[in-house]
Amino acid sequence: MQDSYANNTNVRTQSDVDIAVVEEDTFRTQYRSGVSDSNYGFVNAPSRSKTFKDEIEEALKD
Repeated sequence: MQDSYANNTNVRTQSDVDIAVVEEDTFRTQYRSGVSDSNYGFVNAPSRSKTFKDEIEEALKD
């Protein structure tokens, strides 16, 4: 857990909302010598016009 309550940094007179967002479909790989993404069928993700953080910010504002 990463929220203020779990870390004992919450302020009892104030309330907030903790939001966690995890991007699961994109990851970075590191293999031993002689092994590559193609061995596992992985492909490069297409470029985005916005960063993941910007997409989340826009979704929260909407």
